[in-house]
Amino acid sequence: MKKPSVRSAGAVTIVALLALFVISLVAASVLQSVVPRYHVSYQTAGWQEARLAAEAGADLALERLNQNVLQLTSSTGDWSGWKQDASTAASGTLFAKNNATVVTGLTATGNALRASPSMFLDNVDVSSSVGTVAACDVQLTALYPNPDATMNNPWFRIRSMGTAALPGPARAASDKMDTSLRRLSLRSPMRPRLAADDVLTPTTVPFPNASRIVEVLTRPVTPCSKAIITQQYLTLGNSNGWQVNSYDSSDPNKSGTNGVYPGDSSPKIQHNGDIASNKALSSTTTYGALISANGAQVLGNVSTNGGDNPNTSTHENVSGSGGIDQSRIDDDFYDPLLAPPVPTTTTYLLKPNYQAGAAFAASGSTTSEACYRVYANEPALGSFTVSGTGRITIFIDGDWSLGNGNGSFVQIPPAVQATIYVKGNIDFGNGLVNTNSDSSKKAGNLVIYGIPDPVNGNLPARTLSSNGNPEIAAAFYGPSYAVTLKGTAEWYGAVAAKSFAITGGGNGGFHYDESLGAVGYIRRFEVVSSFEDSRK
Repeated sequence: MKKPSVRSAGAVTIVALLALFVISLVAASVLQSVVPRYHVSYQTAGWQEARLAAEAGADLALERLNQNVLQLTSSTGDWSGWKQDASTAASGTLFAKNNATVVTGLTATGNALRASPSMFLDNVDVSSSVGTVAACDVQLTALYPNPDATMNNPWFRIRSMGTAALPGPARAASDKMDTSLRRLSLRSPMRPRLAADDVLTPTTVPFPNASRIVEVLTRPVTPCSKAIITQQYLTLGNSNGWQVNSYDSSDPNKSGTNGVYPGDSSPKIQHNGDIASNKALSSTTTYGALISANGAQVLGNVSTNGGDNPNTSTHENVSGSGGIDQSRIDDDFYDPLLAPPVPTTTTYLLKPNYQAGAAFAASGSTTSEACYRVYANEPALGSFTVSGTGRITIFIDGDWSLGNGNGSFVQIPPAVQATIYVKGNIDFGNGLVNTNSDSSKKAGNLVIYGIPDPVNGNLPARTLSSNGNPEIAAAFYGPSYAVTLKGTAEWYGAVAAKSFAITGGGNGGFHYDESLGAVGYIRRFEVVSSFEDSRK
């Protein structure tokens, strides 16, 4: 066999080298095209992961905030899981009104906005679906939109920065503008951890990484956040003139003289008389009525816990809804009413002879309160008057009945803030409850709590009733109370109870005072708005 010549062997080698060179060029071209796309894909995944981490941090902050909700009025609140700085545990003193400062250039409802010092959520590292590290830096600040001396019920701002590590090497994507818009930190930190302008930056995630900030605004939910809330059934008046509406005693443009209800025909009437029921249908029933409107006019939202068929144009969850704006009926409501906290007062003032018409005296100050107690073995509390100014709290261990007749009344002057805790049944008869000529006629001046009083470990059924033509200006919160109003009742304020029913209805109505949103203790916080802060 003839051996190949040296020349032909060299030619084969050259051809092979040329082929290898061409393949290398093709491979390099492919890598040059694919690798940036690979990095962009992973950077995109990290960028999305940062948003999820930020939202998770905000959710956790809201949960922790609600766990500490009852500590907000305490000077030594237990804010476990929060840090005032890198080494100091936070406390309720951070949110004391005297620690809040005016935020320059920002106003709320026309008044200067005040903000507290901030604190930070601790231990919020999370795992990442792209196999890398993710973490949150969460900042919490109390906001006080109320300019008065009390500055109660702050709102809270939650700023949560989610940071996700990006795959190396630390190189920019093919589009530098895309890198900038997505806030990718590929080589060095973009800014310090916390500056005076509330800028958060990651502290535990190595570079390169992606960071996104979510800001959530929350507001306090008080016992009387709606006109009527019930745990069970809710039945409205069945007369043509019966109406649920709203007004705002703190705004002269939305109320009558001295903040009273402006009248059914007034143009100042507002459409925020929301009603809602937590009652659910039985397991064997899918759709059906949970609120009986009986043709009453409701100027507000009407909400139930299920019951509405989404495939029909009618609303099965509310019967007799002809007086309701159909677009304001929904069935995704659930807000369980928990027992109210009760102060543990042990020292009480000497009670007046209220049966002889003597008055209870208020404290004379907005920062202290006069406390009285009517024990179960004493004469029952009926009609009574409060004198003076300031705050007063009355604990009633038994029933409270005003009775019927023109002499039935509760008189709360305009300069008094009264809170009443009742363990027994309540009967307003046809009396004037904070509505006679010398009373404030504002629901915020009289807050009544119906508190559970277990008997042999069980909670007895309690009632709040009226009969005749009562006028009531009060906020009532009693999760174990069945409220039944007979005849022509006018209620200015709010009711949160086990159940609510009007029998008859007459020409009365229910008029929610929107200022009650800032009255009473804080039950929880709810999200008002959220957005992503994309500022550099």
